[in-house]
Amino acid sequence: MSSRPFVKIPVYLATLAALVLVTWYLLNGNSEKPATQVRLMTFNIRFDNPGDGINAWPKRVDMVTGIMQDYPCDFIGLQEVLPNQMQDISGRLPQYNSIFRTREISPEEGEASPILYDHSKWLLLDSGTFWLSDTPYEPGSNTWEAACNRIATWGRFRNKEDKKTIFILNTHFDHVSQKARENSMQLILEKVFSLSEGSPVVFMGDLNVEEDNLVYDLTINEGNFTDTYRAVHPEVSVRDLTFNGWLQGEGISRIDYIFTSAEFTIKNARVIKTMMLNRYPSDHFPVMVEAEF
Repeated sequence: MSSRPFVKIPVYLATLAALVLVTWYLLNGNSEKPATQVRLMTFNIRFDNPGDGINAWPKRVDMVTGIMQDYPCDFIGLQEVLPNQMQDISGRLPQYNSIFRTREISPEEGEASPILYDHSKWLLLDSGTFWLSDTPYEPGSNTWEAACNRIATWGRFRNKEDKKTIFILNTHFDHVSQKARENSMQLILEKVFSLSEGSPVVFMGDLNVEEDNLVYDLTINEGNFTDTYRAVHPEVSVRDLTFNGWLQGEGISRIDYIFTSAEFTIKNARVIKTMMLNRYPSDHFPVMVEAEF
């Protein structure tokens, strides 16, 4: 009589299945998800000011939206956007949904700093707007000697394909008060920590400061953000300049930025200085970045 132990077939099959699962996990379960590609833009489009003459909004709306069509992005942070301008943009760019709230008490009045997002790729999980003041959830509040009410608009998104999340914040700092700009940066650093819920962070906008300003230093050192453009172009050049004041040429100053948290790898960055009909679309150049996380 054979001395080999008797193994029931069901037990054998269960053991084999377990070995297959363990092998698959060892080969695949610990592997990281492929990097998610993301294209970002910040663009101060200049508010609809009838006094701008040849550069008034009706004469350049197609130029502004043309830039966004020529350089499609996952997320676009705009500044100085009045409600009628947002309507014009949404009508011409149906591929984007938006997070939009003006900075005044009434949401029907004043400028906004909206976020446009490609709704075919990204699902909006949560969003909001807060005021850059001591009372950030009081609409229209201004407590830091700023010339204007100022806001930050944010959204947290999930990629529809790989389910990764990302946090986007867009803002426009005051153009007069350094106190307001510094306090605004400190407030944003606090809010990003709580609102992002651990997601990789993109912080963009018109900060109305150059690189030698304390606000920039706070962003890089205290906030531990990467200046995406400078990561690709470490040497200072006239090609860096983002504010043009409607003057033809390379520009006047660098005040528009896209910053990212440590999870991102920056692949490319550029300031778009396209002219149309011998004019610029805005008194600011858009900045575009390609990154992955």
